[in-house]
Amino acid sequence: MTAQTVEDLPAAIDRALAGRSILVLPRNRDDSITEVAPSQWRGAGRAPALILFTSGSTGTAKAVALSADALPTSARATARFL
Repeated sequence: MTAQTVEDLPAAIDRALAGRSILVLPRNRDDSITEVAPSQWRGAGRAPALILFTSGSTGTAKAVALSADALPTSARATARFL
């Protein structure tokens, strides 16, 4: 599934945080956010809530998987910092 509009995104985020889907952010700004079933996860451990791509220090985009617990924890830490 692809999030078609900005209005679709909050519900997609809720599903990902509840473990009912995985949101995959695009590698570039021209692509769409996709939503896939947790059963599609082939990595180690539980399926993540979010997969994003980061270039790190090599310049080659690598997928980074974040758990549902990591996302609100990061948001709270950011809010405390700000």
